[in-house]
Amino acid sequence: MKISRESGSQSVGVDRVGLRLYPKEQKFLICDYLTTKDGFLDSEKITLKRNDEVEFFVVVENDGYYSVKLNNDAIRELEVEINRVAREKVTSNQFTVFLQKGVNLLRLRNPSDNAIVLGSISFEKVEKDVKTYEAEEGTLTGNTRVENSEYASSGKFVAGIGRGKENALEIRFEVPEGNYYSLVIRYSNEETLGTHAYNLNVVDRYCRLIIDGEERDLFFRYTGGMDGFSTRILYLYLEKGVHTLRFENPNTEVSPAYVSVYGPNVDCISITPTFVK
Repeated sequence: MKISRESGSQSVGVDRVGLRLYPKEQKFLICDYLTTKDGFLDSEKITLKRNDEVEFFVVVENDGYYSVKLNNDAIRELEVEINRVAREKVTSNQFTVFLQKGVNLLRLRNPSDNAIVLGSISFEKVEKDVKTYEAEEGTLTGNTRVENSEYASSGKFVAGIGRGKENALEIRFEVPEGNYYSLVIRYSNEETLGTHAYNLNVVDRYCRLIIDGEERDLFFRYTGGMDGFSTRILYLYLEKGVHTLRFENPNTEVSPAYVSVYGPNVDCISITPTFVK
């Protein structure tokens, strides 16, 4: 994009805007995106002996499942870790995994006695069914309420979480087996602090997320408005059976640590295995 401004003028002229295209399949050299590594690095390839591992990052356009293919057809055993949480043993050079929009960390470890030579890796978006639970179908307590929005997944979302833990949202869901799962929270956050002619002081809303009694402290970024929905993804291990997810913000007063007493507006959650066969 080329920007110009005449001397003494308040206006800015835009000559052209560049467009970035995302191909259906993305392919790149692992060595160009390394964060940490063991093994032997030789230009465009890396060799992993037993227990060696390599970590690199990949950027994807959307949340969802991606078919991942390594260049080495001889792979028979490999340990894969996603975003330093979800782990899986794979028995070939291809696997399918749920990735979050933006940056993801992938770690590959060689558990076998046979050295593995890695060069390129490719990612291709694939469509698979994902189980979704609407927030308005959960249990609302205190002052939480259902609001309407044409941009919400079912036309409705839950607002009013926070300003005391009694104002909360609970959603129950079930998983068929013990495994690593990707929990996708679709939310919005319209909150700003103070007033200014054009610079907004945006607020990241705090939420205490309680999963089966285990507490997690999360912050949900500003999304531009109540109808501006975005996603926050957690990777976690869940046992087979029914689970309870609770959203609350127990704070009742603004402080330097918690500038908002409200939690995010919740549209829905999706729960799906991180790795699929």
